[in-house]
Amino acid sequence: MLRKLAVMMALAMVIAIAGVAYDAGSAAADEPTPPPSIPEDELADIRQFIYDNGSFGDGALLGGSGGGVAGTGSVAANIQVNPWGCRIKSDHPHEPHDDPGPGNIRGKAAITCSIAPPTGHLATISQELSRWDGDEGTIEAVNYSVCPSGQGDPDCYPNLNDRVLMRGYVVTDCEVGRTYIWVHIAEATLTVEGVIYSGVHGVGKRVECEGE
Repeated sequence: MLRKLAVMMALAMVIAIAGVAYDAGSAAADEPTPPPSIPEDELADIRQFIYDNGSFGDGALLGGSGGGVAGTGSVAANIQVNPWGCRIKSDHPHEPHDDPGPGNIRGKAAITCSIAPPTGHLATISQELSRWDGDEGTIEAVNYSVCPSGQGDPDCYPNLNDRVLMRGYVVTDCEVGRTYIWVHIAEATLTVEGVIYSGVHGVGKRVECEGE
């Protein structure tokens, strides 16, 4: 109980406790690597927190002269909530029936906004899927998407589509008949007139790979 409380307090400001086991070498070498805006030790703690608790962060995109506090949604000195109501939301990992079809695990993330940000904004989503066997996680896939350029195969809606500004995907294959906990982390940035707003949201789910 004390350990969980200490971890939650650390996450509320800047996550600084490292120690989850994982194998980064399994991520596909030909896939774009997300920029290191969240240090690896913090990502390790976020993965572990999601595995232990099922979700992490509220996804609010925060910015200002002090930068954002990743995933917490809290507001500290020199940090501001973006005025367009934008946040990042990651969906639970699942085996899709559509593209790319059964036999795969897909994570989907979206930046949603209450109103469209000004013309000329830049939006990015960095995503990671990890597969957990017991309490050890293995990174299986990453993807980095950019709008409006379309890098990383996102869906870009600069004027909003049912409040969605951008949607991105990350996919990996799965072992038919096996059940694992899959952890999906999505980090987003929104750059408007030189100000960078950022946030992170993550979820985990136990999924059986059913295949065809």
